[in-house]
Amino acid sequence: MPLILTEKSPQFGKCVLWSSTEDESFFRAALEPTGLDMERILDWHPKRQREWMSGRYLVSEYMDEDIASLTIDEYGKPSFKDCIYNFSISHTDGLVGLLHHTSPIGLDIQIRTDKIKRIAHKFCTNKEYNILNDHFDEEASQHLIWGLKESVFKAYGKGSLSYKNNIFIESYADSTIGKRAKVRLHKEDLEITYQAKISMIGPYYICQVVESSDS
Repeated sequence: MPLILTEKSPQFGKCVLWSSTEDESFFRAALEPTGLDMERILDWHPKRQREWMSGRYLVSEYMDEDIASLTIDEYGKPSFKDCIYNFSISHTDGLVGLLHHTSPIGLDIQIRTDKIKRIAHKFCTNKEYNILNDHFDEEASQHLIWGLKESVFKAYGKGSLSYKNNIFIESYADSTIGKRAKVRLHKEDLEITYQAKISMIGPYYICQVVESSDS
């Protein structure tokens, strides 16, 4: 499981990316002694099993928490009781990532895929295209819009959001500190602003968001 990236900043927390090259037996051998309930995934598709195990392996390696005490709430959000850290796991073909921070955060890793283009009309607006098109081609813009909104969905953590009607890319800037965006969640009387960081490694688009303190 070669380390691809590890970085830490006061604003975005700690992010770790690994190239997931091990087979199922490696993860089972590592996780079974922890007391983690492995029986619950026996009927899952092998690909989904491997993703589940690789994500939990990363948490067990990089967070000082008992992985067996990890819980999943009614919205599918993982957490540890009485832990000061929020965390987000993401995986795609060949890569798994973990982001953790004391503030609400979200991480999405997306490998380049034709599927995004086919469904882009369901989550992209013309305004968002206009914000990104001066900096990226159409394919990259679509993947980044999806990744930013998926990250916000994870950071919010309470489900029931329309990517097109509740989550909006407000701005983008490419500067000496990197690629940054501002994303807004608006739902009924709820308004939350997120600061976002964008990275691209080979065929992967990586989006990190953190809830702004002035939300």
